[in-house]
Amino acid sequence: TVGVNMRGTGCSGGAYDYFDRAQLLDGYDVIETVARQPWVKHGKVGMVGLSFPGISQLFVAAEQPPSLAAIAPMSVIADTMSSTLLPGGIYNDGFALAWIDAVLDRAAPYGHRWVEQVVAAGDTVCEDNQKLHGQRLDATAKALANPFYSDEVGLPVDPSAWADRIQVPVFLTGQWQDEQTGPHFATLGDKFTGAPVFRMTATNGVHIDGFSPQVLREWLTFLDLYVAREVPALDPLAETLTPLFMEQVYGASMALPDNRFADFQDFEAARAAYEAEPPIKIIFESGADAELPEATPQGTFALTAAAWPLPETRALRWYLQPDGTLGDAPPQGAAASRFEHDPEAGARGTLASGSVNALPIDWAWPPLREGHALAWESAPLAEDVVMVGSGSVDLWLRSSAADADLEVSLTEVRPDGQEGLVQHGWLRASHR
Repeated sequence: TVGVNMRGTGCSGGAYDYFDRAQLLDGYDVIETVARQPWVKHGKVGMVGLSFPGISQLFVAAEQPPSLAAIAPMSVIADTMSSTLLPGGIYNDGFALAWIDAVLDRAAPYGHRWVEQVVAAGDTVCEDNQKLHGQRLDATAKALANPFYSDEVGLPVDPSAWADRIQVPVFLTGQWQDEQTGPHFATLGDKFTGAPVFRMTATNGVHIDGFSPQVLREWLTFLDLYVAREVPALDPLAETLTPLFMEQVYGASMALPDNRFADFQDFEAARAAYEAEPPIKIIFESGADAELPEATPQGTFALTAAAWPLPETRALRWYLQPDGTLGDAPPQGAAASRFEHDPEAGARGTLASGSVNALPIDWAWPPLREGHALAWESAPLAEDVVMVGSGSVDLWLRSSAADADLEVSLTEVRPDGQEGLVQHGWLRASHR
């Protein structure tokens, strides 16, 4: 495994600028340099990682380095501006601001204590490379100066616009309630048209759930087939230690699912069997397994599909009714619902503490404030309904204010009276 200090960070030269052209070419060069090392199997390398190490794979792979074997991005964004930075046109002064502030602080000269230690030990190259670190670009100022989308600013950092340039096998994972990068990863599901093989595993859950065994088994299988180019297998010791590792990460002991290729002896046969499987896997009710501690990231069932969006998908529409219900037909006659807009009445995130290190997760979900929010509820469903994919709430607004920040929360009201969060969505009215 090779880790790299990106341009303008650590002991690398240059100045940090969020995925600027020089940084992308650095990624190309890193792939080609590593691939030429004598210890690299087959002379090609794969890229792995969750969150930013996953996002960076999309940018580097789009440069098409010839020695790249495959990528496996986990818990990523689909578009910098709409996914995380400006969801619905509202500047994300929560996670996005905290993240970029931390990155810029560490991209300053001697931003990491270990850099000081390396230089003190006599590394003159690392010392010289600190000289340009102070010229890092202020990404926060750039974001605030561009509140509306433009191709000049947005397209270069929008993987959904150029994912078709990626021409290696792709394994994508994500969680619908990701508190850091959001749920938009799924909109990449039909964008990798240049990839010879594409697989996506999606679950409900939070950012770090990409490391859960139900996802890791698929990740390991993919890497064995398209990077190592061998029949999927795992060292017995690693299999044994996995529950102990999961205990440290999630506070719950979980083993990897069975290896469905354990009986294969031939690599080509294993790969052919894998490529005959449906490319899309959706895991449901992760955290609801009654045999595990509450919120342990393991699903109760899954479905597979031939494509994304799922080919059998049909739109299910509800209409807001004057009496606070959701109906299957538009209301008869004119009607309106009123509330006093108050930005403090909405949710600014999904986690009370911003942390997912303890189970069960402490969700921050404030109750509706009378007069400052509106709610509609459907009749009980007559049968189980599986909902997968993107949705929208279409509203007609009139306001005495010049602008307003709107939030919609989609929830499930269970037969036992408990209400469960499904998704949040935000929109600044001037960005409609």
